[in-house]
Amino acid sequence: MAPRVPMERELSFYGLTSLALLLGASLIYWTLFTLGLDLSWSINLASKWCERPEWVHMDSRPFASLSRDSGTALGLGIALHSPCYAQVRRAYMGKGQKIACLVLAMGLLGPLDWLGHPHQISLFYIFHFLKYTFWPCLVLALVPWVVLTFSAQEAPPVRSS
Repeated sequence: MAPRVPMERELSFYGLTSLALLLGASLIYWTLFTLGLDLSWSINLASKWCERPEWVHMDSRPFASLSRDSGTALGLGIALHSPCYAQVRRAYMGKGQKIACLVLAMGLLGPLDWLGHPHQISLFYIFHFLKYTFWPCLVLALVPWVVLTFSAQEAPPVRSS
């Protein structure tokens, strides 16, 4: 398996993948819940028996990783089909520009991760999904585009493919 960016996929592929993840897991969850199986049993026990229940993070709930992964799938599709990425993908970036991208991305992702987490579970999942949808857009498209735009004194060399 060679690592590569799946550029040939349409944006609808990423959206449908994200939707399929959400709907498939929801269907399984509600089917098991209807059959009497509680998939949140460990969270309930931890909240009940933990000395400090606030230590039980909402990130450990069953749908937190699902909202993260489905948001990332959608964000990847949006980023790969954005006009910013279209301008950046064939441009050559020097070491200084790559370091600037790293610093800028870390500087933007850190505060985004520190934003408050809503205590209502449905709002938490929505916020989590949107945050992880935005991250690939920021890292793949927006940050490199900003770095290339502000650091290029002349048109950057174009890679041949």
